[in-house]
Amino acid sequence: MITRTDKYRADYYEVYTICNYWTNPVNYDLTLNSSTLGIEGCVYMIKHCLEQKLGVELPKHASE
Repeated sequence: MITRTDKYRADYYEVYTICNYWTNPVNYDLTLNSSTLGIEGCVYMIKHCLEQKLGVELPKHASE
């Protein structure tokens, strides 16, 4: 079931993005490995990237 769904998604992505592949990290602005960073690490990275992109400081998280 998962393999079939992944194949459908990959085919859909390829057709509607004119031959791009959904597994190519170049097609994404940010990719994170939550197994390595953990959830808190991912939250920190996303927040940092948003601050850089928007040029603002976001409110502190309770764990910071």
